[in-house]
Amino acid sequence: MLAQPTGYTNVLDAFDGMELPDWSVTLGFRRSHSLANIARETVEADRQIGGKYRPVARSEQLTHALSLELAAGVFRDLMVFVRLPLVLSDKRSLSHPDNAEPDASRFEPADASGLLGPAQSTSLFGHNEKSATRSGVPGLDLGIVWGIANQYRTAYLPTWVVVLESRIGLGEVLRPCLASSDCSAGVNRGTILLSLDSRWSYRYSWFEPYLGLRYAFEWASAASSRFTPRGVPDGVDTSLPRLLELTLGAALMLWEDRARFQRIALDLRGQAAHNSAGRDYSPLFDVLGASNSTQLGAAAPGDQQVRFHGLTQVDAYTQLRAEVAVSAQAAQYVQFRLGVSLMHMTPHLLTGAPACESSPAGPCAEGRTNPLYRAAIDLPGQRFMMLGNLSYDLFASAAGQF
Repeated sequence: MLAQPTGYTNVLDAFDGMELPDWSVTLGFRRSHSLANIARETVEADRQIGGKYRPVARSEQLTHALSLELAAGVFRDLMVFVRLPLVLSDKRSLSHPDNAEPDASRFEPADASGLLGPAQSTSLFGHNEKSATRSGVPGLDLGIVWGIANQYRTAYLPTWVVVLESRIGLGEVLRPCLASSDCSAGVNRGTILLSLDSRWSYRYSWFEPYLGLRYAFEWASAASSRFTPRGVPDGVDTSLPRLLELTLGAALMLWEDRARFQRIALDLRGQAAHNSAGRDYSPLFDVLGASNSTQLGAAAPGDQQVRFHGLTQVDAYTQLRAEVAVSAQAAQYVQFRLGVSLMHMTPHLLTGAPACESSPAGPCAEGRTNPLYRAAIDLPGQRFMMLGNLSYDLFASAAGQF
């Protein structure tokens, strides 16, 4: 049992010599808490607070989720798995920060589109807004893992594992929904995600460093009519963000008793992920999508109307994560894992769709107008930005292998 890599690169196998196929069942729990400061570009120089952006809202998201995973070895160093995530509760809210202007998040700036005056401006969202609590199954994860090389078979080679994983959205698609409204919020992104992950590790006595590189992309499925509504020209980019993630960590074997199949390991992990720009759900998804603002109804008077679903053009950003976990092999067939992680996102725009098919900024002088563009949130000087973000996760899992 202990002649195997750390859990990050371990693969169940089957028909290896006289052994029968390996199976494992894992039950996991995760509590995620995210806080972020949202600001808006200033319009007039004398209204600037702390530079180019002024505080608008403080975003908070608290999620409790379970996951049930079944994995099976199907051949030598070849494993398949299926994972069913379950969101117990997903609560999101926006509050008014103490240093924000009274009307910073409540009213559209005058002449945001160049057509309306102050008396005609309508509210984007209020000072304190709560989204409807979400729960349910967001999707189904399917994957295959292949151990190309294994240090415990060939001592001079590192363990090398390739993981191909997909998530297929299930259930009701996410829709803008506030707690004060009678609506169904949904929990499914309405997309299909595909990721390819390559991992390496090599153990030196009690120390096993590892490295991973992952690329993931998704495309709209059940939510395709929201990401690309009818009337949007082919030249408008409606693609979703793509992710490139680097993982660097090490497992420290604090204690082992191989005769009793017992081990305690400390897992230290760092991750850096780059998310490309794309149309996506943001912390403003519910409040903007459920807004009664006339400025969010259509691209511009006279243009073809396209319903606004709350999705916005999110700029590229980087995620930095640090994780500490303790893994305990309590018996030959039982393993536990407990840990905590901290994550930070670099500042990035939450809105900023181009006014034209080929123009990065507005107004649209030449070419066809982008029907997804909304001057009240996308015009430079009116865009929203996430300035500060900090998230922490608490997670625990128990696995049985037989």
